[in-house]
Amino acid sequence: FAGYAAGVWAIRGWPAFPPREAAGWLLYGSGAAVLATALWPWKHPAALVWLGRLLAVGTLLVLLLQPMYRHEWSGGEGFLWTGALGLAWMAVWGAWGRAAGKLPVTTWVVIGVMTGGLSAMVMIAGSATFSQNALALAGAVAAFGVYFLLAANLRGHAPGWPLALPGLVWPGLLTAGLFYAEVPLLSAALLGAGALGVLLPQAPWVRKQSAPVRLGVVLAWVAVTLAAGLWWAQSQAPELYY
Repeated sequence: FAGYAAGVWAIRGWPAFPPREAAGWLLYGSGAAVLATALWPWKHPAALVWLGRLLAVGTLLVLLLQPMYRHEWSGGEGFLWTGALGLAWMAVWGAWGRAAGKLPVTTWVVIGVMTGGLSAMVMIAGSATFSQNALALAGAVAAFGVYFLLAANLRGHAPGWPLALPGLVWPGLLTAGLFYAEVPLLSAALLGAGALGVLLPQAPWVRKQSAPVRLGVVLAWVAVTLAAGLWWAQSQAPELYY
């Protein structure tokens, strides 16, 4: 987390509290989640894990979308968007958490690739700030991935707290790009579908294949969804005149 925080600080300086920008809420919210997850006992009921994730996602989502509640949405529209986005955030975080315990290398490769793709997408959409925040996240993902893999090999188990950072910040930046930049909804959906590709090795027809084939299937899915999302974002980007 320190690497991500340092990256954000280098880009825009330390955000005020309460933050005036979406990236500030992502920094404070993910920091609290990483700390809480790191202090959590190693063995705990799955229901409590999901309850903690739901609390973190719901709180951060409401804070992130405050301008939309105030100026754009009616009560019903805001409720529907919040519910749909909350389910999407939980699906991505849950998929990464489930896959990391079985295929840690594949999972962290996918997270790294999708983070780089997110940075490119929000840059195409016109937000250098969100793009730079995604690059800062990519650096933290690399460090967390190394720690996760070392812990899994040396201790026999991998802690869950490294996943709290990308599990919150990645969908948070994508959501910010969707509402506060020009990321098309279809591109955001394709990126989310690519992030869920870590679950493909658990499909019956993929599970029977060798490890290189399983990895190839996942990377092919990520490449196709990411390329399609970037292409659509580029096709919808406003033309710039100088």
